[in-house]
Amino acid sequence: MSVMRKVTAILSLFVLLTLPSTVYAEGNTVKTSVTTKIQERIEAREEQLQQIRDRLEARVQTRTATREARLNQLKQNLIKKYYSNMSQRLWATISRLETLIQRIDARVMILEDSSDLDLTSQKSDVVKAESLLSDTKALLTSSDGMIESVVTSNNPKDAYSILRSNISDIKNNLKQIHLLLVKVLGDLAGLRVGTQAVTPTVTPSAT
Repeated sequence: MSVMRKVTAILSLFVLLTLPSTVYAEGNTVKTSVTTKIQERIEAREEQLQQIRDRLEARVQTRTATREARLNQLKQNLIKKYYSNMSQRLWATISRLETLIQRIDARVMILEDSSDLDLTSQKSDVVKAESLLSDTKALLTSSDGMIESVVTSNNPKDAYSILRSNISDIKNNLKQIHLLLVKVLGDLAGLRVGTQAVTPTVTPSAT
């Protein structure tokens, strides 16, 4: 009987000694499991937040790109409209000068046929004016064909530089043509022949 009591006492003591470590181990396992789940939830939430941030950033970039595209299109339309108005004025000036050259040329021919006047200088100036006008028409035609590619160019600075150079040459040519025609008309009026002098009717407006 005493032996059984001793065995029971030993077993009880063993259980008492091992139970805390078992409970502690189980407690650690539970804590680790809970911590892992919490960490997983935190990471999941962070991932969701990052996805939301990415979507918002993508929307902002899309809106910004759309806004920039609209602004670029608006600028292109304004530039093309401005150029179109300028081109129309230049063509109108060219047309008036062309008509004036034809009238002066006809007057020179009449004077040459009806008198012994030496009109070599005046005829030379008319030819120069005609040649300059032909060059000017070619330049303006070239510029009209460039405008679309200029406003959409990947290198607009160089493209605009070429176009500005063309327009500058066109304006200078129109001024030279006008001066030549005024000189011819002045020469013809100074001859004091018995015919009515032709008077200039065109002042080129290059802008």
